[in-house]
Amino acid sequence: MKPTAWEYRVERAPEEAALNALGAQGWEVVSATQVDVFLKRPALDFREQVTLDQRRRYFGYWGLEVPEEKA
Repeated sequence: MKPTAWEYRVERAPEEAALNALGAQGWEVVSATQVDVFLKRPALDFREQVTLDQRRRYFGYWGLEVPEEKA
């Protein structure tokens, strides 16, 4: 089994609503300081990333936002 690859993100002084939105996107808090919040989520594999990039280009061509995935 292939180990999980992670992507990381740092948010400076995020509001609660922003953290809730990030949580809905699969991000989880790893650590926090007084100012910064460090988050991680499993990285997409190559196939998933290509599919997402294609969806973004298609919807962007029509001036639309990519709809949220239903879990």
